[in-house]
Amino acid sequence: MTLTPEVIELLVGTFLAPLAIALFKQTGWPSSYNAIVAVLVYIVFGVAAVAVKGDPIDVNNLVPTITLITTAGTVAYTAFWRNIGDPQIAAATSVVKDSTPPGFVAPPPPSQP
Repeated sequence: MTLTPEVIELLVGTFLAPLAIALFKQTGWPSSYNAIVAVLVYIVFGVAAVAVKGDPIDVNNLVPTITLITTAGTVAYTAFWRNIGDPQIAAATSVVKDSTPPGFVAPPPPSQP
């Protein structure tokens, strides 16, 4: 198998992007903040891939590259990282810690009269 730029992008999206996301996620942040972290990581990896290939950094090169890396990373995260690597890595590298104890269930709000 020949390592074309697209195959390398696929491998980067599958293995490196989810690892980078797990390193930058914070357990104490809301999920929307962590989603922004994921999008930014995919964009950075896409721009880097286009730059390494030597192609001009424009929309025609960025969109397909970022799409490929994002798709591969999302599939890899859903299939593997979410359960085996992400929680441990995110917890170990988080600066902003989740203050909720494990297994804590918040009581329901008081009912209104």
